[in-house]
Amino acid sequence: MKSIKTDVCVIGAGAGGTGCVYRLIKNGVKTVVVDKNSDFGGTAVFSGVDGWEPGVSLDGIHTLLNEETLRRCTFLRGNETLKRFQFEGDAMRKAIHTVLFPYKNNLITYFGFLFKDCHVSNDNIESVIVSDGKTSIEITAKYFVDASGDIILARKAGCAHTFGSEGKERYVGG
Repeated sequence: MKSIKTDVCVIGAGAGGTGCVYRLIKNGVKTVVVDKNSDFGGTAVFSGVDGWEPGVSLDGIHTLLNEETLRRCTFLRGNETLKRFQFEGDAMRKAIHTVLFPYKNNLITYFGFLFKDCHVSNDNIESVIVSDGKTSIEITAKYFVDASGDIILARKAGCAHTFGSEGKERYVGG
């Protein structure tokens, strides 16, 4: 089994994982990202989704993607005005690479790899195992980010709590 060490390992390269990776590598943090798909973008690129609601970050990757490839549109939901980005998957993928390219020396990608397991000691994740079916890799990091969308790392590690933009009932069986 191949072993690597890094500062941060991000599981998932969808919108959340890509935004996280951007922030990390832009600030000089050595980062490994793992995703089951063949590139960045997650559901937004690989599942036919054509809209992306911007995050709360003032200077996140979504502001750069907006300038590069995304068309902003406004719509009403009841009395509330909402804004979202419309795009095509290939254009989104290209834009992500354009935005990340200047910081590529801080990034290692493992696309087509599935999260398999993790090693936990004293309530801390020490390493994860990922595999593409032929090669298994153990990634040791100072920090781990579960941006998988279905919290596969958090569940496997036995985390009692998770947080994000979704409601508590999604994770607690409500």
